[in-house]
Amino acid sequence: MANILSVDDSKVIRDLVESILTEHGHQVTTANDGVEGLKAARQQKFDLVL
Repeated sequence: MANILSVDDSKVIRDLVESILTEHGHQVTTANDGVEGLKAARQQKFDLVL
């Protein structure tokens, strides 16, 4: 299980990525834009950032 941060300004894409990765057993955090993504990355360690 990987801890993944998905950053995209499209809610549809964020939801799709989160759904697929969660189905495969990964923990997914989403962010709406780069600023929000950087904030999340500073608060938590991720195995992968998309």
